[in-house]
Amino acid sequence: MPTTPLPASIRKRSEQYAKNIHNRGHVKKSLNPKVEQRLEAERQQKQGLKTGQPVLGPSGRRVVVVLLLITLGSALYQILQPLLASLGRSAAPAPETSPNLSREQQARAAEAVLRELNRKATEKYLRTAKDYQPPAAPKEDNAGNDADGDDADDDGVWDEPARPAMEPLV
Repeated sequence: MPTTPLPASIRKRSEQYAKNIHNRGHVKKSLNPKVEQRLEAERQQKQGLKTGQPVLGPSGRRVVVVLLLITLGSALYQILQPLLASLGRSAAPAPETSPNLSREQQARAAEAVLRELNRKATEKYLRTAKDYQPPAAPKEDNAGNDADGDDADDDGVWDEPARPAMEPLV
């Protein structure tokens, strides 16, 4: 049986796809160059490559600039601080604000401070403990319903329907 030849467009497409067999991993997504360019632009935009649009918006740039200024300013301040401190000192030595104490004297002073704090805390606790009154027990209001929902004084026994007496089976 004779076969009819394929139309030129189908034959061309078949040949193009046959060439792609050897280009594994590097095959174009479309044969149309405009579609291929659009797909490539989308791929680059997802990866953030050369899209022509800024990576950071205007507010993002401001944040980066502020962080850089803070970081560089802090580093510069730390470098210049010893120099500025040495320039600000006067010829006369500054008076000492705390006396030089031996370790034993420091220990005694710390112990005295702790005793005083403990005494104050104890006094405060005793004042509050003396004035403490436990909360009063809640009063029961028996004017309304009891546990089973009626006004009958049945000592909390639930109203159940009467069951018929069971007779022995034998």
